[in-house]
Amino acid sequence: MKNYRNMKADILFAIKITLIISIPLSILYRLFSEPLAVFLYNDKKVGEYLRILSYSTVFMALQHTFSGILQGLNKHTAITINRLIGMSIQLLLVYFLVGNPKFGINGFFIGFYLRIFVIFLLDLVTLRSIVKFRFRHIN
Repeated sequence: MKNYRNMKADILFAIKITLIISIPLSILYRLFSEPLAVFLYNDKKVGEYLRILSYSTVFMALQHTFSGILQGLNKHTAITINRLIGMSIQLLLVYFLVGNPKFGINGFFIGFYLRIFVIFLLDLVTLRSIVKFRFRHIN
């Protein structure tokens, strides 16, 4: 029982640290997307894409944290299935939306965000089925 409590505390700590780092990073990406694009690519237009992608930072960071936790809990198959589902959704959406003139490049962003969010949710559900915790416990 003590190991379970320690594991739960470590998981909540990892989530807390992930949020502490990823939320400000997401804000920085949002605020400095144009200067970053000009510095890296010498193209202001890329800044628009970086700004759109900046909102995904928190979910991507949590997704990677959950993946590491689930690997530590020996749930490799669940991780693979979750990512396979997410990538399949992205592939289908990109295939059908990018070629549609109504969506264009925005079809990629829709697929990208949906993939990240689906994988995040599936990993969260998998993790919560193993370790019972609530986000309100994160101080």
